Amino acid sequence: IQAVGETAANIDEATKLVNSSGDSLAQIVNEAVGTADKVRAIAGAAQEQSGAVPHIVDTLEDVNHIAAETVAVMQQSTAAVRDLAHQTEELQSLVADLRKRR
Repeated sequence: IQAVGETAANIDEATKLVNSSGDSLAQIVNEAVGTADKVRAIAGAAQEQSGAVPHIVDTLEDVNHIAAETVAVMQQSTAAVRDLAHQTEELQSLVADLRKRR
């Protein structure tokens, strides 16, 4: 009878351990599901970002083109201002000569 009692106690202890193991496994599964959700979210964000890269490259090319055009226009403006300054000097010289002749 004592052996039956010990066996019953051992079975109770084994049942508690099995239940505890089941709870631990359920917690591990929940954590794995949460981790998988996070990995899917990261993968989705990475895919979204990689889809935006061509648009960013196109925009940067547009900015480079505009910058090159701006440089060309500024060079033309600089040349025009220099030419205007030279013409102003010539005009001042002519006006000075006309004043001397009076």
